[in-house]
Amino acid sequence: MRIIFFLHLTCISFLIFGQGNIDSLIYSNLKRIEILKSIVQNKQDSINVLTMNVSTLRAQIVKKSIDSNDYAVVNIACNVYANPSVKSEILTSLRVSNKIQLEEPVNSTWIKVNTNSIVGYIMVGYLEKSTIPGKFIYNDKLTKDDIVLNDSIRLATEKAELQKRKNYLYKKYGKTNGDKILSGTIWLGMSNTMAEESIGRPKSNNRTVGSWGVHEQWVYNNIYLYFENGKLTSWQD
Repeated sequence: MRIIFFLHLTCISFLIFGQGNIDSLIYSNLKRIEILKSIVQNKQDSINVLTMNVSTLRAQIVKKSIDSNDYAVVNIACNVYANPSVKSEILTSLRVSNKIQLEEPVNSTWIKVNTNSIVGYIMVGYLEKSTIPGKFIYNDKLTKDDIVLNDSIRLATEKAELQKRKNYLYKKYGKTNGDKILSGTIWLGMSNTMAEESIGRPKSNNRTVGSWGVHEQWVYNNIYLYFENGKLTSWQD
């Protein structure tokens, strides 16, 4: 009986002390995991800081490389697309005589531009050719892998895009207003959506809501539009 009691007591002691060792190992490993997580997070933070620095430096390089003469004038009202394709998202619209900053040529049909800090792509045919600096004239020898459209295809593509936009505007706003929008015109009584279609998104929108309704001031580079409840009531240029 004493032998059995002794063995029982030994087993209990082993289980208690053995469990204590296991708990200690678990705690120790958990602490190691926390330390490793902290190291990884610190490394990730360092990577994020370096990435931001690189982005800032690239932006400075691009800014310095853009000459004050790197601009062209819009000859036909057109859209600015997210990618060099008429099937991509429309970022904004340009009106006739808008002066836009050029970034780089893509091919003989498309060019990358920057307008009111919106970077996108437009078709070269919508720019006044005489205003395009020589270094932005696409040279297909530079990118042999690009599929370069010849002039006849380019003109057909531009015509098809213009017709598509015309059909859309006519259907949504009627022929009279559609033609005004196509020419980049603004007029009293037009809606804010018409204004955006005609001259593009503003750089900023100062919006005031009161008992009388909603007042908006749209700010562009050289013009201010004033809307009351979505209708253009005045502008300043």
